Amino acid sequence: DGVAQDAGRQRSGASSAQTSRDGALWLWTIMRDAPRLPAVVSATSDRRAWLEAYAAAAVEVLRAGIQHGFKVDLVPECFGVVGTDIHYFGEVGSEPEPDVPTVVSALDAVARLGWESDVFLEEFERRTAYLASPSSVPPAYA
Repeated sequence: DGVAQDAGRQRSGASSAQTSRDGALWLWTIMRDAPRLPAVVSATSDRRAWLEAYAAAAVEVLRAGIQHGFKVDLVPECFGVVGTDIHYFGEVGSEPEPDVPTVVSALDAVARLGWESDVFLEEFERRTAYLASPSSVPPAYA
């Protein structure tokens, strides 16, 4: 599945697709070791900033999935931290349409972890509102 987890760490990385001469598609992944988001957030005193960054990352992952035709899982365990950046390390599915239960699952996970779901939801809504605004539409599509 391209993701390995142990003791609050997650290994994942960049993927590349290559088509062989017979038409088969090969998917190559370079693995990276990174702490999972829940481990990082649980160990910090600045949880609000991390929750806002997680919401921003979740919106970007959802946007990329819709734009490029794949489905993602937005729960915190699917995100890892490299330096101060949050990266998506979860699985990628083949359903391009937005999945409302995916967002609900993320909110449930935030609450289950004892994090402030209102902080996550407020930033998620703010970011999705921006994506839906006319100023965020590339000129070629306007």
